[in-house]
Amino acid sequence: MPPADQQLIALRKASPHQWGEGKVHRIDPNEPAKLICGRLIRDVPGQNLVGIEEEITCQNCLLKKMREAEREVREQEWRERQRQWQQQREQENAEWWARYREYLQTPQWAEKRKLVLRRAYGICEGCGIRPAVQAHHLTYDNLGNEFLWELKAVCLICHERFHNQQRARRLRLRS
Repeated sequence: MPPADQQLIALRKASPHQWGEGKVHRIDPNEPAKLICGRLIRDVPGQNLVGIEEEITCQNCLLKKMREAEREVREQEWRERQRQWQQQREQENAEWWARYREYLQTPQWAEKRKLVLRRAYGICEGCGIRPAVQAHHLTYDNLGNEFLWELKAVCLICHERFHNQQRARRLRLRS
């Protein structure tokens, strides 16, 4: 009986042959007709048995198992880095939006918005029909110190339409 922390696994004990004692291989749990080392069971005369990892004597089976364990560690490390990166990105995004919302409440923004709406004679630069009620940023590169040409006077409908198109484009790029 194996120790409690040992998992029973399927093994293949090769028959003794002219080169010596037969090795103990691990049967591939995903492909039961193969051994972990890549050999086919039919090409390794012997018998199947149940045992523990420490009974394996085939160096290629052991090496492959070690490489799989190393790969799993690397994948776990990569997933953790991805999780941390995503968390940092979400934090930075939340901070940016907080600063942006705060800026939109300042007298400097109110003055720029007024200048942009006046430049367009109060008419939406998107449709040319409805009254312009918002100033839309074409870029956020100079946020807080925008050039007036980076802002467009728009109505609510055109502003929403523009942002819906942007969201749809981002979703298409992600998929």
